[in-house]
Amino acid sequence: MKGMSLLSPIEYGVMPDFISDDLIFDPGKYPSMTTLYIPSDNLFLGLLKGQNNILVITWPKGKQQMKLVLDNKQRAPLEVDGLLLTGRELRLIESVDFDNDGKSIYLALLDAPGIWHKEELKPSYLEKDVAINWKRPFPAKWITQLYEAGVKTTFRFRESKGNIWRGVIGRYDYPVWFSGENTFYRLSKKIPPKGDSLIYFLERKGTPVSVSTPVDIMKETLGRQACEAILDLPGRKLRSHHRRGGAGTRRAATCGCTEAIQVVFEAGEEVEKKEYVEGTVDDMVYFVRRHVERINEYQDFANNMVEFLNLARKSAADLKPFIDSMETIAQEILREYGRQKENMKTLEYTDELARKTKALTQKKDPQNLPTFLDLSEKWRAMGGAQDSVIAQVHSITRKLSQKAGYGCVNQPRAVEIAQEIRRRCRRCLRNPDGYEIWPDY
Repeated sequence: MKGMSLLSPIEYGVMPDFISDDLIFDPGKYPSMTTLYIPSDNLFLGLLKGQNNILVITWPKGKQQMKLVLDNKQRAPLEVDGLLLTGRELRLIESVDFDNDGKSIYLALLDAPGIWHKEELKPSYLEKDVAINWKRPFPAKWITQLYEAGVKTTFRFRESKGNIWRGVIGRYDYPVWFSGENTFYRLSKKIPPKGDSLIYFLERKGTPVSVSTPVDIMKETLGRQACEAILDLPGRKLRSHHRRGGAGTRRAATCGCTEAIQVVFEAGEEVEKKEYVEGTVDDMVYFVRRHVERINEYQDFANNMVEFLNLARKSAADLKPFIDSMETIAQEILREYGRQKENMKTLEYTDELARKTKALTQKKDPQNLPTFLDLSEKWRAMGGAQDSVIAQVHSITRKLSQKAGYGCVNQPRAVEIAQEIRRRCRRCLRNPDGYEIWPDY
C-alpha cells in the first residue's frame, strides 16, 4: 500500500521535538491553503475537536511523507448573553494523508475529559496570577508554548508557584504551574500574553499505569531502541561549567566567582586565603573556556548551515525565497558573534586576568582591593558578553528550526531541506549550557 488518508476532526496538529520546540499547526493560520506539507519525524499528535481526544500516529524511520488536508472554512457559533452570534472562523484539519514508504503506520486514540486544552491569553492576564477553567485529568508532564525572547518556547507546568533565572533575560516569575487541582498562569513583559496557549502532554510524570502517554505508544509501536534515539535523553542534559563540581565555587560564573573573591579582599585575607582565591580563579577560567567552546560550536554550526543552504540553492532554484529566508536567520548567529566579539575578548586575555588576580595574593597591600575591583569589572564584562551571545544564538537556532518547519508547508519540495535544517539544529542544540534559553526547564 502506498499510503492512506486518516479522516478525523483535528483542531491542531503537533509534531513533537524532544530537543527543540514542538511544531504546532493551526489550520486557522492558513486561510488561503488547502494542504500543509509537514516535515515529519516519527510521531504526530492530532488534538481532536472537543478537547477530549488525542490521535497518536507513529511510524518507523524511512522516506515517509505527511500532509495535512484542511477542510472548508466554518464559522463557530458564539453565544453571548443568550444570543447566538456568528463567531470567529474555525477551521479544522480534515485528514492526515500519509505516504508510508511501504512501512507500517501505528494509530492510537487517547481519551479523557480535558485531555488537551486551549487557553486564550488575554491582555488582562498581565502581571497577575490567573486561575484558568481547566483541570488536568491525571498527572503527567503537561506542557505549553509561550513567547520568551521573541521565540515560541516550551514550558513545563510546575507543581507550585516560583520564579526562575535565565541568562540575559534575568529573573522572573515562572509562568505556568499547578496548585492542587487548579491551573495558574502568570504572564509578564518577559513572557507576554500573546495568542493562544495549548496545554497537552507527551511524557509521563506520576501518571497512573492505566493511562498511556504518546511516548508510551511510541515505545510500544517502534520499540525502545528506536525511541531512545528519538527521545535523546542524554542530549537533554545540561553541560556543566563547574570545574570541581560541588567542591568548587557554587556560582562558577564570572559574576559569582568575583563576588566570592571580593569578600576575601574586603576582609584583607587575600594572603591567608591564597589557595581559596587561586582555586576560585581557576574555576572562573574553566567556566570561560567552556563558554568559548559552546560559542565556537554555534559558529561552526552556522557556517556549515550557510554552506549547506548555498548548495541547496544551486540545486533547487525554485526554492530560493525559502532558502534565502533560512540563510538570513543562520547569518544572525554569525552577526551576533561579530557584534560581541570585542567584548568577549580572548582566552589569552582570560589567562592574563587570572595571572593578575592571583598575583594580588602574594603580599598585603592597601591597593589590593581597588586593583581587584578593577579586575573584577573586566571579568564580569567579558563573562556578561559571553552569556549574552550564548543565550541569543541558542534562541536564533531554535527560531531557525521552527521557521524551517513552518516555512515549508506550502512547498512540498522544500520539506526535505526543512528536515535537514531541523536535524542540524537539533544536533547543535544538544547538551545546552546553563545560560542558554532552554525550552524545557
